[in-house]
Parts: sequence; C-alpha cells; structure tokens
Amino acid sequence: MEHRQGQRNSCSVPVALYTRRDGVLYGRISNLSAGGAFIAISTQGSLPRGLLRLNFVSPGAAARECDWRALVVRECDAGIGVMFDRRHIQTAAALLRPQSARYPVVAMPPA
Repeated sequence: MEHRQGQRNSCSVPVALYTRRDGVLYGRISNLSAGGAFIAISTQGSLPRGLLRLNFVSPGAAARECDWRALVVRECDAGIGVMFDRRHIQTAAALLRPQSARYPVVAMPPA
C-alpha cells in the first residue's frame, strides 16, 4: 500500500536518527515529501525499526531546524522509508512549496 502524501523531492540533507534500541544513528535524507522521507543509512547491524526522532535542518532558503517524530514503514539495503507523525505533515508541505508559492506577488494599484 502506498503511504506517500505528495511528490518526492530529491535532496541530500544530513539527519540524526534517535532510537530507543540503537541510540543515535546518522544518515542522509535523499528524498522528501510532505508525508515522509527516504533516509540513506548504513549500519553494521540491523536497520532501525518502529518510532524514531529525526533531527535535521530543512533544505532551501527558509532553512530551519526540524525535530520530528516518524515511523519506519520501509526497509531496504540502501536505507529506510519513514512516514512523518501527522503533526509534521503540514510543516513538511510548507517547506517543500516553492518560494513563489509561499509569498504570492500582489500587484500594486496604479499611482
């Protein structure tokens, strides 16, 4: 079943993943959508499972620190797919909108 909400956006963003079992792991977000992300990660043991806390700086001109909860929904040799906690979906969608869509240009009336 497809869980993705919105279009994937390629990126290369360093991320720290905090898990109960493994402590902190480091990876790189390789694509981001409003509902989740794919995180490239290499571990010596098994990949993280279950709930995670992600800490990263959002890509783009409006960069800001993000400390979000997510659930691992996919695992493969290259990394993990995560689905963001519902409270982060609107924020993620706003981060992915082009700058022009965030601040519409309003025509000034003639002088």
